[in-house]
Amino acid sequence: MLMRAKLARRAGLCDKLRICNGRLAMDAMSEDAVEKGAVLVVEDDAGTAEQVRETLEQGGWQVIHVDNVDAALEELTTGEYSVVLLDRMLGAEDGLNVVKTAREQGYNTQVIVLSALAEIDHRVEGLDAGADDYLTKPFSRAELLARVQARARAVVPDFPVVKIADLEVWLKARTAYRNGELLKLTPKEFDLLAYFADNRGTLVTRKMLLEDVFRLRIDPGTNVVDVHVHRLRDKLDKGFEPQLLQTIRGKGYVLNEPETA
Repeated sequence: MLMRAKLARRAGLCDKLRICNGRLAMDAMSEDAVEKGAVLVVEDDAGTAEQVRETLEQGGWQVIHVDNVDAALEELTTGEYSVVLLDRMLGAEDGLNVVKTAREQGYNTQVIVLSALAEIDHRVEGLDAGADDYLTKPFSRAELLARVQARARAVVPDFPVVKIADLEVWLKARTAYRNGELLKLTPKEFDLLAYFADNRGTLVTRKMLLEDVFRLRIDPGTNVVDVHVHRLRDKLDKGFEPQLLQTIRGKGYVLNEPETA
C-alpha cells in the first residue's frame, strides 16, 4: 500500500497541501483511507483538484495530486494506486499521453479520464487510448466517488488466465496468445477480448459492448463496435484454427471453441 505521503509528513518534509517532490500530498487521511488505497489525481486546475480531493477523502481514499504529464508518469512507475483520475487537458499537453504510455509500459492501473471534452468522439478517443472510464465535467461528486469505487472493484486478482482452445488471455498482464504466439492488440482490443473471455460461451450483444466496454449509455449511431470487433477478429482468428469469435447475425457475438461433429 502506498504510504509515502504519511512517511513524508513524519519526516517533516511536507505539510498539508504543500508540493512535495513535484506532487501534492493530501493530509487528513483516515485508517479507512489506508485500507482502501490511493488514488492518483492528475489535474492542473487547483480548484478542481481540491474538489476531487475533498470528495475522495470523504469516501475514505488516500489522494496524491500531480499537475502534469511527466509527474504523472513518474508516480505511476514508483507508486501503487488503485485508480488514476486523469484530466484530459493539462495545459498544452494531452492527458491521454499518460494512459497511452502507461499501457505501452505494461501498467494496468484503472484510469478514469475527467474532461470537459464531452462529445462521443472524445469519449471514444479516451477509451481507445486505454482508459477504463470517462467522466465529463462538470461532474457530480457522488458519481465521481461511485465510479472510483467501481473501478477499484474491477481490479482482477493476480495472474488469472482464461483458456479457450489454444487461446490464452492473461487478464492481469493484459496479454493474449494463440498457439503460443503473442497477439499484438491495442488497449481497446484487449478490453474487448477480456470482456468476451469473461462471457465465454454466452451471447454478447452490441448494447452490452457499448455500455460495458466503451462506457457509452447511448448508441452513438456509428459502427464503432463493429469496427473494433472486426479488427480484433483479424488478429484473433486470422491464420488460426478453430475460429473462436463467432457472429450471431442480428444478435451479437460469442467467443467459444466450436463444437466438433
